[in-house]
Amino acid sequence: MFSDVSRSDLPLGMTDVERSVLQEQLIDMILYVLHAHPELHYYQGFHDVAVTLLLTVGLRLGTAMLQTLSTHHLRDFMDPTMERTRSVLSYLMPLIQSECPALHDFLLRSEVGCIFALSWLITWYGHVLSDFHQVLRLYDFFLASHPLMPVYCAAQVRWGSLRVYGGVQPADHMTRVCVHRWC
Repeated sequence: MFSDVSRSDLPLGMTDVERSVLQEQLIDMILYVLHAHPELHYYQGFHDVAVTLLLTVGLRLGTAMLQTLSTHHLRDFMDPTMERTRSVLSYLMPLIQSECPALHDFLLRSEVGCIFALSWLITWYGHVLSDFHQVLRLYDFFLASHPLMPVYCAAQVRWGSLRVYGGVQPADHMTRVCVHRWC
């Protein structure tokens, strides 16, 4: 956790002191939630959610929100194993199959599966989007939605990106890199 926090994306232009204070607050937030709920386990990427809340609403409200999200929307990602995380990811393939059978078949043939969406789901896209305002809009949307909405979003993003590229092409034109890329 400490190394994740030290690598956290904090706003540019901060002094070293400001950065240090924010990092300490981030650690405090995470440790508070984990201490209050010993059944929860830290996962790599949890700090991305925490830092977004910290930067948006501050330490006090951010900690309260992180605690609620940890026991509800993010709960499946906070087990000691990835079994429930895999279960959440498994909802993605039927959604993709219903929208684009060719993409579904390609993902099966390429053996990529749904792992491309893991960082999207566990960080609520905070790790893959560089525009903080886009991240905030997604957080607003996810907070107001069913906990599985990030999965539906992942299916739409993957399918939508293929429309930009002209659809699913033969395997020699569509590589695993294209599948993993955020478009």
